Formats: sequence, structure tokens, C-alpha cells
Amino acid sequence: MTHSLHRSGDIESQKKDYVWFMYQTKGVNDVDIKPKALEFIAVAEAVGSENWGDVKTGPKLRYSIEEIKDGITDKSRLRGIFTKKEQVVDFLKQIKEKDLGMSVIISGVLSEVIPACKEAGVTPHSINYSLGVWGKKDKLPDEDTLAITTMCGHHMIPPKFVAYVRRRVKKGKITPEQGAKMLAEFCESASPLLNKRADETGARPCSGIAELIERAEIIISCVTGSAALAVAEEAALHLGPQHLFADVNTASPRTMELVYETLRGSGSAFADVALMGAVPAFLHRVPCLASGTGAQRLKTSMEPLGMDITWVGQAPGQASAIKMLRSVFMKGFLALLIETLGATHRYGVDAIVLDSLARTMAQNDFLETVRLQLAKGVISAERMSHEMEAVVKSLVDMGAPATMSKATRDTLQWCSALELAKYFNHETDRSLDEILDALTVEVRK
Repeated sequence: MTHSLHRSGDIESQKKDYVWFMYQTKGVNDVDIKPKALEFIAVAEAVGSENWGDVKTGPKLRYSIEEIKDGITDKSRLRGIFTKKEQVVDFLKQIKEKDLGMSVIISGVLSEVIPACKEAGVTPHSINYSLGVWGKKDKLPDEDTLAITTMCGHHMIPPKFVAYVRRRVKKGKITPEQGAKMLAEFCESASPLLNKRADETGARPCSGIAELIERAEIIISCVTGSAALAVAEEAALHLGPQHLFADVNTASPRTMELVYETLRGSGSAFADVALMGAVPAFLHRVPCLASGTGAQRLKTSMEPLGMDITWVGQAPGQASAIKMLRSVFMKGFLALLIETLGATHRYGVDAIVLDSLARTMAQNDFLETVRLQLAKGVISAERMSHEMEAVVKSLVDMGAPATMSKATRDTLQWCSALELAKYFNHETDRSLDEILDALTVEVRK
């Protein structure tokens, strides 16, 4: 199991840690598994598995053996640990003799696991290797802490909790054995809580993306922008013409284009969806923009359920482009406010400056303000850039940040070099399209 491989700690300690799993395969041996699972439990108990449990219920450190047995369903998956190689050998021998037809996984140091398999008369058909942890590791806990937290494949043991348990052991408040049980319970506690929450909301847990796609026609990818393409690549292996894949991740337009290209071969429809508000505030009613071959279908299917979806085009990447480019203004506006008001506050003139800005902005509606500012800007860019040079010096002299002011000065200098004042004959009575066309042509050069 890949999630149980990335262990820290010295080799000698890892030689005393073996993780075992019982897994079923969808469509092969996933019906009426309880009798087989009970056989696995009997063998695990007989050879002394120190802790074991069912992902649907939890570990025996938290629940009685009878509770775990009673809760076994066809969705159950058993897993546990051994601390001795001899236990692994005995376990594999007995499971092999019973010939239950279920998959068995053993995770541990290969120099110990492979000989154990050989002694038990079992030949592994595949092996996963951990090549260690790479990249920027300076924010990781120390190695002693990682030796404990990485025992949990889903990383459910917080480093601070480890430190808390250590302090209690060191002060003699609890024994090492008691501390170990506290940590083990914490590791296993997430699964039953998640299953309980799924039952409460009507969500149906799936074993993987293949099962999810088999169950649904509309697939919504909501992970992170950095993982969007990887998820699409895996989904493409299972999607068909009947499916609609909607990607709601915050990612670049180019990423959305690549996701679409990845899915094209499957014949599925695709929707690039940009969430235009805070999900915690709006929940599923958050305003959305959608583009792509499946955008209209997504709108038709989901609006009856309360979603607020606006179709913006047929091309993948359009919705994400709107969100990203809108952020240039909205986040840039925020940065300008931070820099401006940070400086005004030093002189106690916040109210005066804000009142002046408000009166200026109120003179025209927003679109006319945009047109007028651009018209004045492209014609007077040289003079404005000189003024911003003085602004930058003033901010630097008072020890205030000047990042946005410097960027404004540089942008105005660039605009001045385009000589648009001469192009427009120093006239400001130009339409927004005329100004933008001129800027775009010059940029393309």
C-alpha cells in the first residue's frame, strides 16, 4: 500500500513494524465477504496482531471485537499490524491454507517482508517501493516525531499531539504503553467519523475514482489547481460519452485547456467552472461561470438543485480566464488600498484622502470612469510617470511600502513609450474599444 510506505525512523525500529491488509476487488470477490473477513480476524487474533480493525468501524483499541465483527459489510476492509517477522510468516501460511480468495497486502522493510513471504510459501505478484521524501523539507517535524506520525498512512497523528504525549510520558503521568495507545486511537479515529458524516449527508463512499465514475454521470473535480490535471488523467481512463466532467478548481486557463485535451479521447463533455464567491458563505449556491463543451448541460442539470451557473462560452479556459483576469483588478485594488491607507494613516489623513477618492469615483458611473481613466492615462502617461517617481520617493522617505507605486510608475513609463498621445492626437474623447485596440496592438508588437 503506497500510503503506508513513506516511513521515517531507523531501520531497526521499522523491522518491528508490519502492516497487513485484506482487500476485495470490485466485480471479482466483493460480494458476501463477511465469512471470509471473520476468517481473517480469527487468524490475526491467533497469531497476535497487536491492533487491527475495519475501515468502516475502527480499531479494536476503540471498539470491541464483537462490534467490529457485527459491523462488517461488503465495503469493509481489514487492516492491522504485527511486530514480529514470525507473526507475518504464520499469518501468511494460515491464510494461504484457507484459500479465501481475497487479496493480502503486507507493508514493511523489504529485507524482512520478502524472506517472510518466501518462508510462508507465498510469492508477491507486485511490490511498491518508497524512494523517500524529497523537496523542501525544512518545515517538516524532527525525525523522532516523524518516526511516529508516519506510522499512520493517512497522517492523522498531529505532531503537537506527539509532543504532548511525550511530555506526559517524560513526567511519569502515563506509561509508554498508555501513550502508544493514545496515539493509535488518534490515528484510527478519522475513518468512523467520516463514514458517520457520509451516512448523515447521504454521501456514498467509493473505493476509488473508477467506482465513482461508474456510479455517476456528472463528475465534479474539486481538489487543488496543482492536482487538477493528474485527477483528469486518472478519470480519462474510465470516462465515456455519457459523462460530464466539471472542473471547479482554481487554475490557469492553460491548465483547463490541458484538462480538456486529456479528456477528449474519452468522448466525455467538459465544463471549466470558475467559482466567483466564497463557498463557505454561499455553499452550493455560490455564483459560477462555466465554459466548455458541457457547460450548458451542467447549467441545465444543476440549476434545478439550486446552483447559480452563468454560461460564458464554448471554449475551455474562458471561465477560468475571467476569474483570473478579474483578480488582476480585485486583488490589485486591495493591494493599492493597503499601500495607500497604510501611508495616509501615518499622517492621520485617512478620512480626507478617502473622501476625496469617493467624490472622484462618484462623478461618473463605473464604465465611464474606466474609459476616462484610460483615455487620460494613455495621453498623459509621461507626466504621470514623473509624478509617481515623486510618490515613490515620498513613501520610501517615510519608511512605507512602495511596491504598488513602483509598479504604477513602471507601467506608466511603458505606456509613455508607446506614444499613444500622438496616436490619439492628444484627444481624450475616445471609446474604450479604441483605447484597448490601440494598447493591444502595441503590446503584440
